Amino acid sequence: MDSIKISHIRETKTEYATKWETAVFTRVPENLYIDSIDTKYSIQRFGDKVVFHGYYELEGKKECDVCLDLVNIKLEKDFQVELFPKSYLNISKSKQMDAELGDIDFYENEEIQIIKLFEDQILLDTEEVFRCKEDCKGLCFRCGANLNLQACNCNTSQTLEFGKLVN
Repeated sequence: MDSIKISHIRETKTEYATKWETAVFTRVPENLYIDSIDTKYSIQRFGDKVVFHGYYELEGKKECDVCLDLVNIKLEKDFQVELFPKSYLNISKSKQMDAELGDIDFYENEEIQIIKLFEDQILLDTEEVFRCKEDCKGLCFRCGANLNLQACNCNTSQTLEFGKLVN
């Protein structure tokens, strides 16, 4: 179930467990390749408010932003989101500020998009700049050799000095 109608959400907590097809996750970082993702979640309604508690285990590969190597990764996360009708945006400035902090979200058309909630959390949990290891040497800017695997024969006495660009 990738979405659920508000009218189908009970006032008692309902729990689900799903192993998703990786193709349904379309809003994840370009350099993240998901092999498998298992999820557990519960959902409960309190009037217009819906409380979603989710947990995921993701296994896959992520491309290093510095040397472009693919690295096996495993992410797991437990999270909670409170959801309100989108019409609440017009009512409450404090709810808008809470939404910017990430602990609440809004639904429209009387439906909760389960996949979107997990995608949003994966986006938050993946590093903006991912390195395969802390001391990744990256690629030679001249020949493209992966400096973690081999030294190159390029003249590196003229290195790029980014400090000069800042000053």
